[in-house]
Amino acid sequence: MKTKVFGCVAAIGLVLAVSTASAYAGECKGKAAKGKAVAVKAKSGCDKPCDKLCPCQGAKTASKDSGCPIAKRVHAVRASMPAMRYRVGEEVIGCSKRAAFMAEKADKPMQYLVGEETFAGKTEAVVRLAALLEEEAESLQSVQFVVNGETHHCPKTARTVAEKSRTTVAYRVGGFDFASKEEAEKALASIHEALGNVSLAYDVGGKSYHCGQTAAAKSEETGKKITYVIGDEETSYEKSAKLKLAETKVRTIVETAAAAFQASSS
Repeated sequence: MKTKVFGCVAAIGLVLAVSTASAYAGECKGKAAKGKAVAVKAKSGCDKPCDKLCPCQGAKTASKDSGCPIAKRVHAVRASMPAMRYRVGEEVIGCSKRAAFMAEKADKPMQYLVGEETFAGKTEAVVRLAALLEEEAESLQSVQFVVNGETHHCPKTARTVAEKSRTTVAYRVGGFDFASKEEAEKALASIHEALGNVSLAYDVGGKSYHCGQTAAAKSEETGKKITYVIGDEETSYEKSAKLKLAETKVRTIVETAAAAFQASSS
């Protein structure tokens, strides 16, 4: 999906490209030297080691867009989404690789946190996170009514509150507030069109299928494993694929809403 954007919205794709697994990017400060560990400033304020796989450069680049209001909103929407964190002992970390390093060094188990839930195994955590993100994707596609920053699901209630406070109702879609219902519905139509290009495909021996059952039958027949494909990314694990699909849906919705908001504001 290629969305034409202009102005500061060009930075949106970068902000949204940070995956759930790399949530630690916001904590990283400094550049990662190839093949070397670097010292980074964590949220706690102390310097801690960060290996070359921790996305420090991504965090640094994203920070350049802090002056863009729309990029800020995109970041805020993404930050509000469910994400996976990791606990080692009493410490909670956003970077899986750093958490694994700490767990090995301390000889302690690594737990997986999704929202308020704690999981001993990664598989259960991935399944739960995928489900939560699917719920968020559905919510982002509904028109919500906002008055003075407060969200209402009933338009009548929103109008009553707006009249009492002598203000107007905004229409929120994909995390962005539109001035009119028509603009919000136009954005929603664009979102639905964009989501039509987001799907999970199944590759078996170089041949692509869009039906999981057909792919499973072909895999059993040929003895070849299924590779799950979402856009340009692929994985051999079905549960990871479903998580990536949910993440892609959320990213697509917010990107499209941001582009629509920019167009309506110009």
